[in-house]
Amino acid sequence: MLGLIDGKGNEKMKQLIDLRTNVLDVAVRQINEHTELRINYKLEKVGRSYKNIVFTVKPQALATPIPFAWWPPFRTYQVFSKPTTTTPPASWMNCASPM
Repeated sequence: MLGLIDGKGNEKMKQLIDLRTNVLDVAVRQINEHTELRINYKLEKVGRSYKNIVFTVKPQALATPIPFAWWPPFRTYQVFSKPTTTTPPASWMNCASPM
């Protein structure tokens, strides 16, 4: 399944260190760098030999957004020499995006 046996039936990786350095560590590093996942693994022993590989998958911490203040949500321009009011009409408050 992992392609660890060549065409003649011989094992390609005879020791666990070969599997760890050439397959597991490379794959985990690439996944952590290029995806939004944080992957780690742990080898479990049964007796003297390793029997299980346990993978942990967590979401990677995204970059924290920089807060910015956009109040007031509109820009007021003085069109007339004497504005009649300092606040915009109530119909302007329903705008979806700031001007």
